[in-house]
Amino acid sequence: MHSFNYYLESNISEIELKKLVGFASEKIKKFEVVDNNIKIWIDDADDEELLRNKVNKLLKRYVLTEDKEDIEIVGEKPTSFYNYDDIYNSELVYKFENGQIALINQAKKLFEFFDSSFAEIARSFGAVEKLYPVLIPVGAYQETGYLKTSPQYSIFCSSPHEDIDLLVDLNKKVSDKDMRESLSEPKFGLSPSACFHTYIEYRNTKLDDNTVVTFNQNVFRNEGRFCWDDYGRLMDYHVREIVLIGTEKFVADTRKAILEEASKFVEKIGLYGEIATASDPFVIPTMQKYKKLQMQEKSKYELKLFCSEEKKLACASFNFHGESFTHPFKIRVNDANPTITGCVGFGIERWVLAYLAQFGTDVNNWSIKL
Repeated sequence: MHSFNYYLESNISEIELKKLVGFASEKIKKFEVVDNNIKIWIDDADDEELLRNKVNKLLKRYVLTEDKEDIEIVGEKPTSFYNYDDIYNSELVYKFENGQIALINQAKKLFEFFDSSFAEIARSFGAVEKLYPVLIPVGAYQETGYLKTSPQYSIFCSSPHEDIDLLVDLNKKVSDKDMRESLSEPKFGLSPSACFHTYIEYRNTKLDDNTVVTFNQNVFRNEGRFCWDDYGRLMDYHVREIVLIGTEKFVADTRKAILEEASKFVEKIGLYGEIATASDPFVIPTMQKYKKLQMQEKSKYELKLFCSEEKKLACASFNFHGESFTHPFKIRVNDANPTITGCVGFGIERWVLAYLAQFGTDVNNWSIKL
């Protein structure tokens, strides 16, 4: 194995690079950042020039937006934070591989408390409650535009071919890591964004009035192999989603009101965080320009909770979509021209992890009595 250096024109943090570098190529083994240089390790047999070009393609248009955030502090800073390893090694959380965790005993009750609290906020805005499946048909997945904007997160599901010879051999193929011949073309994906099933359900529908929908949804994102050691970086998690459909004023006003309720909730239970304008971590080079647009138009806010002096977890997002979904799915609301959507998503496991980082694993020290 050997390394090569890549000079960064923008001052990108190592946290941001973890979300990006691995998607340049699976052949990248590891990396480190020294000042404005990335040191990248590859196998001796790999084509260094080819991989350098891939890294350049990924990063040359990178747009730094962190210094342009509009930030509002929420709550009071705790006197100290709790160690991540102690949380993962406690009787409350079990850490699997690659961004998966289990919540146990009081942590599960904490999960239920957060989910029910956010569901109550949704109901206060007249939300209709739903329960959606996890799998999303590939055709509808493509219609959402997600595979153009954030393809790196996608996870597809394949079933084995209906062929007795291949089925008999499937266990061996799994052991040999040679499954491609045995698997069919994916017809479904695991939903990467909680709101997608709502647009599929309301396809070709004309609603009588502005509409609010809420549900708890499993979502799945391949955040990248370099990210799984980061506290709160999950591949498989739950989101309490609130979807808004209607006039621009309705969506904008309701999003703002829900954000205000979320801020009050943070202060009420004694958490410490911030609300900031945000942008999505686009990997596709041509999508980088939309980061600036999101920041300028304030189409995305995040509520971030502190887990240490410096580390924050984005635990909720407040998004304004325009016609991105109503147009392809032909959704209309009477007297709404145009009809637009927005959504609010609360990542429940992240709320639990952030809470444990601020209050610890001893329930006697918790601000919430379950």
